[in-house]
Amino acid sequence: MSNARIPTPGTDSPRPPRRSAAPLAKIGIALFAIGLAAIVADLVLFATGSNDLPLWLNLLCLLAPVGLGLGLVGVVRETRRASPALVARAQAAVAAKGEQKSTD
Repeated sequence: MSNARIPTPGTDSPRPPRRSAAPLAKIGIALFAIGLAAIVADLVLFATGSNDLPLWLNLLCLLAPVGLGLGLVGVVRETRRASPALVARAQAAVAAKGEQKSTD
């Protein structure tokens, strides 16, 4: 027998609520997935001997880096918005602005 403690139901601490992804990150993920599927299709068609692949398929391949960039921008923006240091800095700026108006 192990000495591992088994928690009784209902006594464990609740998990913090999970944040949803930023809309820009969701769009980036979708574009990246479409672009990645187009790259796979392009490579499979090329490997099977097709020479003249359609232009639209090659243009869809460009969605992968665009989607990656949008996803990264969305994640960075969401992280910066939720950063405690930035929130505190913004609150301090609002407080300082309020004090400045009261002295004028």
